[in-house]
Amino acid sequence: MKIKDWLYKVKLYSKTNNYIYKDSYIILQYVLNKNRIWIELNINFVLNNKIIEYLDFFLIMRLRGEPICYIFNRCFFLNIEFKIYNDIFIPRSSTEFMVNFIIKFIKFNNLIKILDLGSGSGVISMCISKNCINTLILCIDINYICINLIRYNIKKLGFYNIKCIYSNWFSKIKKNNFFDLIICNPPYIWCKDNCINKKDLRYESYDSLVSFDKGFGDINYIIINSYYYLNNKGWLIIEHSSINFEKIIFLFNKYYYNIYTYKCFIFNTIFTLGQKLIF
Repeated sequence: MKIKDWLYKVKLYSKTNNYIYKDSYIILQYVLNKNRIWIELNINFVLNNKIIEYLDFFLIMRLRGEPICYIFNRCFFLNIEFKIYNDIFIPRSSTEFMVNFIIKFIKFNNLIKILDLGSGSGVISMCISKNCINTLILCIDINYICINLIRYNIKKLGFYNIKCIYSNWFSKIKKNNFFDLIICNPPYIWCKDNCINKKDLRYESYDSLVSFDKGFGDINYIIINSYYYLNNKGWLIIEHSSINFEKIIFLFNKYYYNIYTYKCFIFNTIFTLGQKLIF
């Protein structure tokens, strides 16, 4: 069997899911230890039975719904490869839209002290660290596995302007510790939302996806409490969905000004930012 024959087989199996066909190239890269360009140029390369066995093994895992990032314990975000563990929320390509904006925003406003709330895999902070070397970034998460993963990745990738601590949102942050920017991609899905039952999401951390009060609970807490940890004229940026949008904007208007909402319809991404209102 040639590479092209195996890819054709994948295409037949994944007619209803184009992502699986795209992921088949990642499986090939991992098993063959070759990059995408080599695979495209050697599409007639003959695979031996052992290689086919490995390819089919990983393909079956993917067809069952297990995310490709969990299969190989690695993910790519803004062209950086990160290690990731099972049960840790997989960073989405949609969030790259927000992070690209944040990097430009930090540089334009010369923001230094950054707080990444509920850091998860830590990829947001690490992308900021890579592109904004003068920043001082604090990552916090309630999951010890996330904290250990972030520490592993920042050491491996050489990001030295990031610190991370275990904290339930602001619980372990001192009252006199103020930031120029607070970033958060919180849980904002309602437990009764149909997307929770989608195949791939079954493998991901429930707590990273679902929030109480019909998805508004954590966002409500973050918008209110971030105010007390921001420097004067500091900024809050939060990713969310269209659900509870009116509530989110109403709450922003109580504590912040210069409020902007950005939408990327390609990725179905929404994030809102606001500047601390001085009373």
